[in-house]
Amino acid sequence: MQIQAPVRFETFNDGLCDIYGAEQSAPKFCRIRYGHRTLGANRYYIAAQAEIELHSVIRILQNRMIDPHDCAMIDGVTYDIEQVQHIDDTNPPVTDLTLRELSMHVEGI
Repeated sequence: MQIQAPVRFETFNDGLCDIYGAEQSAPKFCRIRYGHRTLGANRYYIAAQAEIELHSVIRILQNRMIDPHDCAMIDGVTYDIEQVQHIDDTNPPVTDLTLRELSMHVEGI
């Protein structure tokens, strides 16, 4: 029998975001708590080769209804969701969202 290390409990203490569908004006999901993740060098440079400038990675409670190219709004800044990764071996299961800032800023939403 192999002894396994305890799984670290994930927290989502860095803020709140709203998720919008690609063509929707109303949020798909409101006030989702998130935690910042490290935007690794590998991910950053691979995206740069494809001429995509990534800005951050956030982790949310797992939600399989979020699609790539939905939008996330954080503190009035709109981000395109470039990649969605569902991770099942965490406690609780999570979804990592790789974000690219859109050129427009929306105030008051």
